Amino acid sequence: MSAFEEVSARNAKWIGEKLAGDPDYFTKLASGQSPDFFIIACSDSRVSLLKHAGLDLGEEFSTRNIANLATPDDTSFMASLRYAVEHLKVKHVVVCGHSSCGGLTAALKGVAHDEIADWLKPVDKLIERKQDELSKHADGAERVNCLAHLNVEEQVQNIYNSPVLEAARARGQEVKVHGWYLDLSTGRVTDTGVSA
Repeated sequence: MSAFEEVSARNAKWIGEKLAGDPDYFTKLASGQSPDFFIIACSDSRVSLLKHAGLDLGEEFSTRNIANLATPDDTSFMASLRYAVEHLKVKHVVVCGHSSCGGLTAALKGVAHDEIADWLKPVDKLIERKQDELSKHADGAERVNCLAHLNVEEQVQNIYNSPVLEAARARGQEVKVHGWYLDLSTGRVTDTGVSA
């Protein structure tokens, strides 16, 4: 069986399950979107807030990248944020970091000079600024997970201070920005207590 045939079989099974629960499921889904959440998460294959947070299709607008970065110079991210806030009128923007993040692990170890290293430059700067806090944690998973929390906090502030959110505040549109953390070892999503 080819990769496509395998995916096609899974797709057919999933369609059948959805239609068994609601014969109009896809008709309603195709009629438009009105999500409450815009979620910025990591590209890691183990991360899916649709699964981990029990969200359904249509409940979240999202973007993913290595280390869940939300930097103002990333035009793809900024376009997604603008669309989510100005057109979809989301109420919540969520940055979700996670344990055992490969991107953050690479940044802590230092990676070769390639596209990944270029992408992780904002994390390198964060590591430099937070060296005292990071040094309190042993090398390995504990330090990576500490950095994941610090990175979530950083990205929440980037979003809050973005021109998109400044414009939303100026026009009286209420958009809350939250930091969440997914522990892959338990599957649990928690609020980091960082919000704006």
